[in-house]
Amino acid sequence: MDCFRCKTHISGSLNECPNCGQDLSAYKKAVWASNVYYNTGLERAKANDLSGAIMVLKQSLSLNKMNIDARNLLGLVYFQMGEVAEAAAQWAASRSLRLKDNRASDYMTKIRIHRGKFDYYGRAISKLNQAVGFAKAGNKDVALLQAKKVINMNPNYVKAYLLLGLLYMDKGEYAKAEKTLKKALKIDCLNPTALRYLREMKDITRKRNLLEAVRFKKKDRPQDDPFDDSHVSDEPIVPTYTEISDNWHAVALLLFGLIAGALFFTYLILPSVKARMNDDFNDTVVAYNESLAAKDGEITGLDNKIKNLESDINSLKEELDSYSEDSGILASYNRLLDVLMAFSRGDYLGAMNSIDSVDASIVTNEKFTQVYNSLKNEFTVNGVTATFARGVSYYDAHDFENARRYFEKCVSLQPDYPEALLRLGYTYTNLGNAEKANAYYTQVIEKYPGTEFASMAMVARGF
Repeated sequence: MDCFRCKTHISGSLNECPNCGQDLSAYKKAVWASNVYYNTGLERAKANDLSGAIMVLKQSLSLNKMNIDARNLLGLVYFQMGEVAEAAAQWAASRSLRLKDNRASDYMTKIRIHRGKFDYYGRAISKLNQAVGFAKAGNKDVALLQAKKVINMNPNYVKAYLLLGLLYMDKGEYAKAEKTLKKALKIDCLNPTALRYLREMKDITRKRNLLEAVRFKKKDRPQDDPFDDSHVSDEPIVPTYTEISDNWHAVALLLFGLIAGALFFTYLILPSVKARMNDDFNDTVVAYNESLAAKDGEITGLDNKIKNLESDINSLKEELDSYSEDSGILASYNRLLDVLMAFSRGDYLGAMNSIDSVDASIVTNEKFTQVYNSLKNEFTVNGVTATFARGVSYYDAHDFENARRYFEKCVSLQPDYPEALLRLGYTYTNLGNAEKANAYYTQVIEKYPGTEFASMAMVARGF
């Protein structure tokens, strides 16, 4: 341990500096407590409790700002949560306190080597801030899309998962919100904000279920039975007719009724039935004639429509021929679709090379123009950075052939990119082409003398 006043090294048994006489008893207790907090933070970091690790590591540094191990570990925890700017700040502060035998120097060197990737993560932080601004302004759908894009750029960014989960909760899509927050907990297993959001969702779901149960619950109510015959008397009904005792009189009355009915039907009912049937028949004939006339008119109209349709078909065939040509509108749609498919599967270089084959001047569709202009702007504005970042990714994965393709595209877009030229030399070295590798090393040495890249190129050449 060193004296905090005169920096003299002191053995652990002394409580007073032999050089300046400073009392070190309280300082030693503070250093001991700081180390205890550091060990606790290390255990929490190993258990993926990143928020808890940050809390105790900050307490460790509040007791001893010279605790280099605690500061370096805090930077690593921030980096694991996607907070690359915070991580770089901690490592820079650590290196300023002690330059030699400090892992922060290695971390900062890696940042310089992989500058494209760190710039990419930095843009993710900027886009998250934009998403928060959109959400506060009420543009929540735009904020949701922006948050998704941030997660695609940096899958470990815990704050992006928290914002996306909150936006899903606001839309009432609780299943998606729960899934998103659980992804955040996979990175930071005891993140207090994610846990609070999950508890709030459970409370909301429980209250909603109770409200629906009360709303749709029906109680059985007695109803009047329309078939209730309790009020009906069961006394027998006495017939009001009298029986005919003489059978002959009954037969005579029956015959008289039959004869009277036959005469009534023949002279009164049958004539009126015939007259009504004739009227119905005449009405049917008239209606049929009218229907035939209407059908003739419809047929004439349909003939005219057929002629018009034939003319339209000929026009559409001519238009379809223009769509079917290789240089036509349909070909432009197909080529733009090829660009979108390449972009969606991560073939950024293929998409960038294919965009020039799309002839957008012959297409008047507004959506087509928007998609084309958006992709063209992406390749123009972010082409250099994106191709370099993808080249670094392939290089780190030892896929040197794809790394070569992306680095060469980057150099073609920006020839004065020393890091891309150096990376291209490294790539050709790994591909076994020493002649081309040395050519790129020479370019870096001659064009950028005295720079860090020139020194690295000279080392690679063996100077």
